[in-house]
Amino acid sequence: MNDPQLTELIANYRQVARDAPSAASDARIRQALDAFARRRQVRSRRRLAFALAASLLLLAGVQWQHRYAATDRVVRDDVPAGYLDGRAQTFLLEADATPIASSPTAQYLLAHAQPAD
Repeated sequence: MNDPQLTELIANYRQVARDAPSAASDARIRQALDAFARRRQVRSRRRLAFALAASLLLLAGVQWQHRYAATDRVVRDDVPAGYLDGRAQTFLLEADATPIASSPTAQYLLAHAQPAD
């Protein structure tokens, strides 16, 4: 089971596995990681600034709508008596209820439909 080539290969592997990388390669890796971390910090700060600006804009819009929409509302307590009575019925009676027969299916249904008794 002891193959001399395998034993030599294992010895070489153990020697290479114990070797530490050179200081120059360590410095290059560290420099690349530092540059990446700085870029990531800048991106996260930009995202945070954009999110804060968008939130403030949304909040200002909601406040503006709420402020001006509240003055245009009609409160039911402020209207004279009888103002809202029959309003829905009047609206429905005045609404245009003629069907639009533009599709062949609608034309067929209008021609062949029997009125309800």
